[in-house]
Amino acid sequence: MLRPRNLHVTSVVPLARRSGLIEWCEGTIPLGDWLANENTGAHQRYHPTDLSPNQAKLKLAGARDKPPERRMAIFSEICSKIRWQSVNLDVIDITLQIAPRPHFKFIGSKRSGMWWKI
Repeated sequence: MLRPRNLHVTSVVPLARRSGLIEWCEGTIPLGDWLANENTGAHQRYHPTDLSPNQAKLKLAGARDKPPERRMAIFSEICSKIRWQSVNLDVIDITLQIAPRPHFKFIGSKRSGMWWKI
């Protein structure tokens, strides 16, 4: 005789292709897609003149085999084409602060703060 088994099914919120969180809300999209999708991402929607995330990735990938000085020059060029609040380049600590965009997710989809107030 088989024992009855209780199955608990969960969903996963995809953060990237190979990582995610257990889903607590249905119908979610990956944060990376919302933020950096080539056509509908927040970066392109709210700052369309900035360098796109895919273009920045391609430039960085092309610099992989270059000497460190050239890689830093390419990185600085990418930073100059993205709306940054500050870029602090230190030998030990590189601190990058990008203009915050996640709040647009709530403002853009819900007109009333009551929908997303915690």
